Amino acid sequence: CNDEDKFTVANKKLKYPVGLITIDEAVYAGGEYSDKSSGYYLNTGHYYWTMSPFYFSGSSADVWSVYTSGDFYYNFVYYSRGVRPVVNLVSKTLVSGKGTSDEPYVVVEN
Repeated sequence: CNDEDKFTVANKKLKYPVGLITIDEAVYAGGEYSDKSSGYYLNTGHYYWTMSPFYFSGSSADVWSVYTSGDFYYNFVYYSRGVRPVVNLVSKTLVSGKGTSDEPYVVVEN
């Protein structure tokens, strides 16, 4: 990012930074590089990219992704897939609610 980028903290255009999930965060949440990943909360039934690289050569790049089954694989980055945003919260953040449309999460810095 640089000062000309519209989405940076440095130029004050982005007050609360949002990133993409990494494969490390998906593993920490309970996912695996196998067929045993169906029960963790990041398994949404949708295919999405992570920001973690897998391989790069001069003509192609692969990144880790999470498949609809919740398993991890790597693919070329030219496929049209979703992304999973991540917001990191400070430890004194309080969260209430159930995350549903009737009782959405409410996040407050304590």
